[in-house]
Amino acid sequence: MKTYYLTDKVKELIKNAEEISEGPVEPLDLFIGAALVKKGTLLEMYLLVEDIVHDLLVLNRPTEKVSVQHEDFSTPVTKRVDSLWKRALEIMRNYNQIYLNEGHVIKAFYQSWTAEEQGFLAGLPHEKIKASVTTARDLIVPMNTYIEKEFKNIEARIERAQEIDEEAVLQFAAENFGEAWTETLRNGFRKDEIPIFLAWMGGKLIGFSSYDVYRNQKGIYGPMGIAKSERKNKVGRALLHEALADMKRKGYAYTVLGEAGPIEYYEKECGAMLIPLDFR
Repeated sequence: MKTYYLTDKVKELIKNAEEISEGPVEPLDLFIGAALVKKGTLLEMYLLVEDIVHDLLVLNRPTEKVSVQHEDFSTPVTKRVDSLWKRALEIMRNYNQIYLNEGHVIKAFYQSWTAEEQGFLAGLPHEKIKASVTTARDLIVPMNTYIEKEFKNIEARIERAQEIDEEAVLQFAAENFGEAWTETLRNGFRKDEIPIFLAWMGGKLIGFSSYDVYRNQKGIYGPMGIAKSERKNKVGRALLHEALADMKRKGYAYTVLGEAGPIEYYEKECGAMLIPLDFR
């Protein structure tokens, strides 16, 4: 049984790589195919390589003739792509995620590229590309255009956290995401109105969302955490919108999603926009 999913950008990355490959899909095809997606962080990547992208497409790329079939691809891939993909999935799982995104793929590429591939891509601003694509990024949601969503057909009960919930929330966060978030969430329980929302199912806590708790700074959404077994049943979406709607009702002009990992999720779900990096 498949235990992961592909984001739309990764699906487009694969499609591009298959179209430009001159045989089995190579790691370099994945790299160029990522830039050709031209959306979000991959638009930034494209702008960093656009001056030579035509040369990258027409020059003879390092090749490997031995190929294998891979369930995520419609054409054969090289053994190195198969290995790279496994590494990308390891990176994804290390972040406790279930969606393979472009950051995982490009990070795996840089961890495994050969001297020949490095020579082929010589002169590109690789540190800037890695900073853009392989790291968590800040996003912003303009609240004047944000549209609230309701989720009536979910099994979980969504409600604002109360003082009595503190121990359960901190224990859930520690067990599922490590101790780092516990002090941050504790900040929320010190406020007059707790800016934390909880999802309960059968009396069991399965997720939370929060805002204004990270360093006690206003206007910052997160952290948010959902039990891994519940990430496909709209609970995360409901928690996200419960918090954003609360922020909108309180008159926030913007919401910052700090160091967001699943960038495409927030872009699609709440109209979040990438805050560009300054590459000057």
